[in-house]
Amino acid sequence: MVLKKSRKVGIIGSGIAGLACGYFLLKEGFEVVIYEKDQELGGLLKTTTTQKNVRIEKFYHHFFKTDTELLELIKDIGLNPKVIWQKSTVSFYRNHQFSNLNTPLDLLKLPFISFTSRLRFGIATLILKHATNLNRYESMTAKELVSRCFGKDIWDKIWSPLFEGKFGIYNDKIGAAWLWSRIKTRTSSRRNGKETLGYIKGSLWELVSALKENINNKGGKIITGKEIKSIRSLKDKLIIGNEEFDFIISTIPLNDFIKIAPLTTKEKVRLGEISYLGAISTLIELKSKQTNYYWNNVLDSKIPFKGIIEHTNLVSPEEYKNSHLLYLSHYLPNNSAFFKSNDKEIKNTYLNYLEEIIPNIRKVVISIQVFKESNAQPVIYSNFRPLHNSTSLKNLFMTSMAHTYPFDRGMNEAIKEAKKVVRLINSDN
Repeated sequence: MVLKKSRKVGIIGSGIAGLACGYFLLKEGFEVVIYEKDQELGGLLKTTTTQKNVRIEKFYHHFFKTDTELLELIKDIGLNPKVIWQKSTVSFYRNHQFSNLNTPLDLLKLPFISFTSRLRFGIATLILKHATNLNRYESMTAKELVSRCFGKDIWDKIWSPLFEGKFGIYNDKIGAAWLWSRIKTRTSSRRNGKETLGYIKGSLWELVSALKENINNKGGKIITGKEIKSIRSLKDKLIIGNEEFDFIISTIPLNDFIKIAPLTTKEKVRLGEISYLGAISTLIELKSKQTNYYWNNVLDSKIPFKGIIEHTNLVSPEEYKNSHLLYLSHYLPNNSAFFKSNDKEIKNTYLNYLEEIIPNIRKVVISIQVFKESNAQPVIYSNFRPLHNSTSLKNLFMTSMAHTYPFDRGMNEAIKEAKKVVRLINSDN
């Protein structure tokens, strides 16, 4: 393999975007060095082990049949035989009961909204699924869109609790384009009204591990335990520490990037405007199955977590030595008192609320693990201005969760972003 004019690229961050950038650049003949501040690679794909010593993600993951970029990468690195496809099951939890939400007929049976609202819900979802003109939604908030298309009853009873759980104090300011993209992604993955989701047997560490192996085998270098404090520019080179690069790509959160990059004041102000919410992911290992669904949307406003994701209702408990695994999902400001609470306080709080939904659950708990991510979800307002991958500094590029607008952050969008950045570097080379 001949290197392209010995062009050297430094990549900051080893989440899926950083690893994908490294993988694609090495295929194009570039020299690559990836820097990761933690000892473990993978970003939000990092894993832990159960009490029975089986690997599982710290934050729940799955993928869709429409995730073409991800599926192409999985095939390219030889992981296709490990892909599992399973029918998903979804519910709404409200008024002390779980309601099916797996088919159009289930929607028509929802007990807590009127029949007229049920019909309107279905019709509005279909309209948004097939809508292609994003511009008409960019100036609206999600609340305005839902109230207009679905009706106030649907906003109050379904979307508002979910948005409060996902975005907290920002819930009524989130852009309609974000909601449109979520609806489009989820509905497009359904066939005959049912959704099929994908997972990699052995956890998504298999994806991270395969990318790491490919990068190492192609001559790339991965440096862990190395937090980048600054990026410097000297003549036609960019410098990290004592290492010179022709190009640098940042894949870290924008609020961290602006602290280390020699950007203009205008750029720092623009990027600094983007807020991030933190996330607490609580992984509970259990002796038995607790719900009949994979994804349970909690519509009770007093319950802090808005997602009960019973992983082993998607992936067989046999993969986990017959343990059952359940995640609680909670997004909140990363400077809030609860986010800063210790693990013991978080576990007790969540279990108290969870017992209201699933009585006596404490009796079947094997273990509980709590994981936090400070920059888990960018806050996307209405009239959000899409971000560029290039910066004012020649050959310094960036990508982030916020760059995937209008689509929500995820593995497929991160890989798509990685390909965009690689194309930009190729065009400058």
